[in-house]
Amino acid sequence: MTSIVYFRRRKQYKMDKGKEKIVDLLSGLKGAGSFVTNGHQPLKSPGIEIEGFGELAFPVNAVQTKALMEIAQKAPFGKGHDTVYDDQVRRTWEIDASQIKFLGKSWKGQLAKILEEVQKQLGIIGYKVEASLYKLLIYNKGDFFLPHRDSEKEKGMFGSLIINLPSRFTGGELVVSFGGESKVVDFAASDELENLQYAAFYADCEHEVKPITSGFRVCLAYNLIQKAGAKIAPRKTDQLSLELMKLLEAAHKKDRLEPQIILLGHQYTPENFSYETLKLNDRPKADVILKAASQAGYYAKLCLVTSYIMGAPEGGGYYEFYDEGDEEAVMEEVYDESLYIEHWAAGDCPSLYRLEIDQEALITSFPINDGDPIVKEFSGYMGNYGPDLEHWYHYGAIVLWSHQTNADKLTAQDSNTLLAWMDYFLQNPDKATSEEKAAIDTQLMEGFKQTGRKSDPENYNKLIEWVIAQKNKNFFDALQPELWASYFLKIDTKNLIELFQFLGNGPSQKLLISIGERSDKKLLEKWIELLIELDTANVLSELVAQQLEGLPENLIKTMGNAKKDKSPLNEHTLQMVMGLPGHFKLSKAWQDKTLEQLEDFTLAPYRNTVVFSSLISAQLKDAFPKKLAKRLITYLKALKEPKAPENWIRPLPEGALHGKVHKLLAGFFSDPDQQIFDYKALQANRREVEHALDRADLDIKWETIRRGSPQTLRITKTSKSFKRLHKQWELDQKQLEELQNRFG
Repeated sequence: MTSIVYFRRRKQYKMDKGKEKIVDLLSGLKGAGSFVTNGHQPLKSPGIEIEGFGELAFPVNAVQTKALMEIAQKAPFGKGHDTVYDDQVRRTWEIDASQIKFLGKSWKGQLAKILEEVQKQLGIIGYKVEASLYKLLIYNKGDFFLPHRDSEKEKGMFGSLIINLPSRFTGGELVVSFGGESKVVDFAASDELENLQYAAFYADCEHEVKPITSGFRVCLAYNLIQKAGAKIAPRKTDQLSLELMKLLEAAHKKDRLEPQIILLGHQYTPENFSYETLKLNDRPKADVILKAASQAGYYAKLCLVTSYIMGAPEGGGYYEFYDEGDEEAVMEEVYDESLYIEHWAAGDCPSLYRLEIDQEALITSFPINDGDPIVKEFSGYMGNYGPDLEHWYHYGAIVLWSHQTNADKLTAQDSNTLLAWMDYFLQNPDKATSEEKAAIDTQLMEGFKQTGRKSDPENYNKLIEWVIAQKNKNFFDALQPELWASYFLKIDTKNLIELFQFLGNGPSQKLLISIGERSDKKLLEKWIELLIELDTANVLSELVAQQLEGLPENLIKTMGNAKKDKSPLNEHTLQMVMGLPGHFKLSKAWQDKTLEQLEDFTLAPYRNTVVFSSLISAQLKDAFPKKLAKRLITYLKALKEPKAPENWIRPLPEGALHGKVHKLLAGFFSDPDQQIFDYKALQANRREVEHALDRADLDIKWETIRRGSPQTLRITKTSKSFKRLHKQWELDQKQLEELQNRFG
């Protein structure tokens, strides 16, 4: 998701003691990693051979799995010092590592890559770690393993690695918990059967396997072994989070409206930034901050703080010093800089858009803009203009802000961000304060702010869900008609039906009347569609009937505007109107009045495209299309065939050409014998005539005769208007014949 958080121009400042305490607390965190991780690697024919079975083929299918279960044993579990079997605790099958052999060399390389990623993600860089194969596990439909912790199966074991072999199944989620947190690994969520999916976790973690609901799951279980060094164990951050929570609570009371931004320590490219890609110490810092922020009642979100600097390079940047794109260019003079956030990582809550923050909001153990930027661009020497040198620093950070801040900022959000917050509160109703709800309502009353980006939302369905969830039947009473109309067009019909069911007859009538009277083609189309769907759903039937009585008057206004704009009703709308009498049993008087509005066939695109196409595809059993077809047939019969011009007189409408050019050509247009007019003049005078002719739709063509000096503009009369009219008449006659064949 992309949002922009703007900062005011930076200045020197000193952090207060509260922020210094936060920096000191976080500075003690070393290492990185999570208590559990998962990912995938491309499958490269591992060549797994099993004693008593043979070589596995991928994806593993049901026939192979059943054959494997013939040589497998029921899997036990540890209970104290004993090993027991209990289908109420664990139900799965296993094949011992001693029966498994890997053919060729590809598996060793694949396992090494998986282990390399696991070490990074668990935060155990610098240790020598190996993976020792323990079992091949087979889960059939209904198989599971209740919550448990892995025992130390061999010396140095500190964790487990599960490599899922490609097969088709559902269920079987692995749930790993530690320190009050849980993570679900759903191996069945991926459709990529050409990948090896893996999960790894510390032995201290409680974990369970949910029941398989269909298919078979086959996986390799490895013990993660530590070869040397201090004991590897997941980092417990509960106490640190508690201490940080107290510091945040103090800051919250002191300065409740200003967001706080804690810089983690490392730079990242926007393309490669996420929670999973956090480097070294940044991961444990993020974990502690996010947990503490939640406990303290803050919103918190991982982001990139971007420091942008533009200036002149050392030595002026001229070509004798640097080549274009020179990475060694050093900035000597800064003439523009900004500090902002436009990249947010995925997380629990949505981001914010246009959040203005002073530099004083930064909580950091290091000065920004020291060292090399992560992105650097040098424009090079540009002739008479000096070059530009641009630096971008992208710092990993976490933004924290209060509910009060959120309520204050929600009224300034763009449509995407506001809809995201509405959805978040709909999914988490207990997290929205009354101030935040009121802020969203205020924004909705003023209208969504559009950015003009392709990512602007296609619909406002969440608006209806929001109003209904808040049980706010008075929301639309104060809404401006123009704003309601804009919302109406971007809300799906299904959601509008839910709204009118919620509002009831009176408020719904007011809203429908407001739409029907607006004389807008798009609104009229959706209005009719909604009335039909309301009737089909048996919702507010009496109200629907009342609204339909006003359709002829609405058509009068809409067709009038359409004729004025030379933009008729579309085919879909006309087809719906033609189907109304049969659907609702409307009176003859209603039909006659509606037909009067639809039979204005003077606009050729309307009669030839909209009306003709609608009639050709209409149901012959319906009386209304027959009546409209009869009127169109009568109109087409009355059309006279255009006659070719008898001489070279051509029309020159008043105002078609401006005074000077009109005076030059008026005699030529009215001369019955003259077809060609040669205008020998300087180029500027010829251009003036050409521009005037370009803007006028006249029966002429012109060319420049490039002989002599000055050259000649030759204007020739044509019969293109007649040809166009005759082509139109031929189309009308063809359609007349088709209509007569269909309707008689």
